[in-house]
Amino acid sequence: VAARAVAHAASAVSPDRRFMYTFGGVPSGFGLRKDQTPKTVCALDEYRPAFFMWRTLDEQCANGPVGGRAGAVMVALDGGDELLVHGGESASGVPDAESGVVVRTFHTTVHVFTVSTRAWRALPSLDTTETRRAHHVGVLWRGADGATPTLVVYGGLTESTKALSSVALYSLRTQTWAVVGATAVRQRHASGGALLGDELYVFGGFSSLLTTWNELYRFNLRTREFEPAASLDTDVSGGDRRNYRADNHLHAIDATTPYVLVASGVEDENFRAGPAHTVALFDAARRTWNESVPFEAELGGGGGGDGFTMPPFAAQGYVLAQGHHKVVVAGGYASYADYTRTDGPTRTTNATLTLTLDRDCTFIDNCAGHGTCASAATCACLDGWAAPQCATFECSAATGTVCGGHGRCANNEVDCVCNAGYAAPDCRDFDCAARANCNAHGTCVGPNECKCDKDWTGEQCERRRALVVDQTVTFALAR
Repeated sequence: VAARAVAHAASAVSPDRRFMYTFGGVPSGFGLRKDQTPKTVCALDEYRPAFFMWRTLDEQCANGPVGGRAGAVMVALDGGDELLVHGGESASGVPDAESGVVVRTFHTTVHVFTVSTRAWRALPSLDTTETRRAHHVGVLWRGADGATPTLVVYGGLTESTKALSSVALYSLRTQTWAVVGATAVRQRHASGGALLGDELYVFGGFSSLLTTWNELYRFNLRTREFEPAASLDTDVSGGDRRNYRADNHLHAIDATTPYVLVASGVEDENFRAGPAHTVALFDAARRTWNESVPFEAELGGGGGGDGFTMPPFAAQGYVLAQGHHKVVVAGGYASYADYTRTDGPTRTTNATLTLTLDRDCTFIDNCAGHGTCASAATCACLDGWAAPQCATFECSAATGTVCGGHGRCANNEVDCVCNAGYAAPDCRDFDCAARANCNAHGTCVGPNECKCDKDWTGEQCERRRALVVDQTVTFALAR
């Protein structure tokens, strides 16, 4: 079964990453840009990446978002059986009898869909201009106490086509909104958003005038403050406008790995440069970019619809879901020309593409030198080194000889105290600190044992060898 051929749908991934869900969207023949006819559908579908299989869960929206939605946000709640949908816009595709214009209605409603019963229920909503938005960022935060599920939304577009810069938080426990007023960050919609710990990362997006941005910001949910996560003058391409993106996707690799993935997007302002076909990676710990991450693409879960296929990131308005080292791309416009088309009906695709990333463990720092890359984003760590990055060592976790046989566990069985001549953290490497590390003129080849370079000698390689002159040559020259 193929994906539904829609663009601008919402997507979410189950907590165990076994399922991907899509909701709403714009069907073939319609669009949301100026001079396109808007129409939205109500459809909630489920995809199982392991089997390349789609199935429809609901097409009626009884007690749910009537008329469907485009540009909504959807998150999977803890437990995996409930999906929360917020905001978005709806349109019938039929012009108003008086104005001749198709009305686009923007929403602030919050609905929950229960997968096991396939039923919708509405939650209380705050109906204000600041929360009636579409094409915004939405993530699920577990609150400052780690136990209060909270929907966090940022930016988006209003009915007046004004981009927003405000943040709003919806507590599922109290079912109330808290709105953080306009921030110092420029207004934007169609940004990418991802949550790392207590920080919301936001990248790119459109302004109200369809200018694209290359800025990466992070919003601290505890202090309620934005700050630049990377220099405003530096982007994934080193400063040119090639990577000023909107309609892009931003995903955290996982809850413990400090990387944010940027995929696809519309490059440059006012659609001049076309679609972005790259995946970029931001290291949140080092604040550095990897501007071009390699990936392998596999078409699965249905064809291209009406003979269309979807090359990697060629179509815009699709959904993208992150599953550790795999990314699923589904739906969207059949081509970039359809995304921007104003001279006729648009075409959407039902293709599903799976991108496998990080075949060489680049995301996880090449296993930190303490393991080997066993498969995509998966390290086989040396004994005692912890997955997934092999970056931390705990001697109590070692299954073999404790501390390499050259030390003992200490500090609550976490650290090794090494014997003289062996180096922390796992006491497997030789150490020559007592020999001044061979004074940089030799190699440590044993416990406090230096092998000196050619012209150096001494226990610490601290003395330069005397210059020996050939006496025969000297005497001959003297005569």
